[in-house]
Formats: sequence, C-alpha cells, structure tokens
Amino acid sequence: MNRLMHLPGHARIWIFQANRELLPEEEKALSEELLAFQHSWKTHGSPLNAGVAILFSTFAIVAVDENVQAPSGCSIDKAFRLLEDFGQRNNLNFFDRLRIAWQQGDQVVSGTKDEVKAMLASRELSSDTLYFDNRIQLLSQLESDWLQPMHSGWFSGGIIA
Repeated sequence: MNRLMHLPGHARIWIFQANRELLPEEEKALSEELLAFQHSWKTHGSPLNAGVAILFSTFAIVAVDENVQAPSGCSIDKAFRLLEDFGQRNNLNFFDRLRIAWQQGDQVVSGTKDEVKAMLASRELSSDTLYFDNRIQLLSQLESDWLQPMHSGWFSGGIIA
C-alpha cells in the first residue's frame, strides 16, 4: 500500500479484483504499467494526485485525491481500459463484479456466488468468514471496512440462511 500512503484518507479508490491470483511476472508487469499510468494520469491536461497498488496479488487499486483535482469520466475510463487491456493480454478478468473474494488463512481465494453458497452449506466457509467488500470508495476504508464477515455482505441474503 506504500504507493497510496501519500494520499489522504478521503481519496477516491477503485478496486479491480482479478479472477485469479496474478503470477509473479504478471504482478511485476501490471505494477509497472500502473505506476507509469499514475505518473501520466491527467484530466483535461491537469495532472492528478493519484496512487496505485496491487494488494494480495489479486487486487489492483487506483486512487485519486478528488479535492486536488477531480478526474473526468474520460480519465477514469483510461484506468478501466488499462486493466481491461492487461487482462486480455494475460487471460485475466478484472471486471467480474459477482466474483467474491475472501481470506483463507494468509491467502485470498475467490469464487462465484454459487460456489460460495455451496461452501457455506458444506461448512467449508462460515458466515463469519471475512470477504473483501470491493464496493468501498475511500482510501481510509481499505483498513476499516474492506474486510467484512460474509453474513453482512451484499450477497448474503441470497446465500446465507
């Protein structure tokens, strides 16, 4: 998270979850692309106070201090396009919003809603298992609200009895 530490807690973030753990060479390549993007990211010619990070070899984080300069829709699209292009080149999907990631020991594991439902039914997971709520929007929430118990998740009504 060191590339995000220079930003205030109110910085806006976007979390892109890969459908699988990045291989070390993929993580290195994506990190380099994101860093180059961070240094060149502008809106209407004005540089943005931005930060990027890859966490748990699964999540690409893009952040910007909107109080300094808010990004335009076109500039936000550039971040999405970078991850879409990288994903296509490396057989990764950063845009499956229905894929759920959770902590299993010191690893991040992910699955579909149906897979999570089956794992809960077989007690491989519990309703207290911590999952990553990628809907958070502020940098400060990465430490306080990103990990949530499954029973409080957006998907819990459909899979947790």
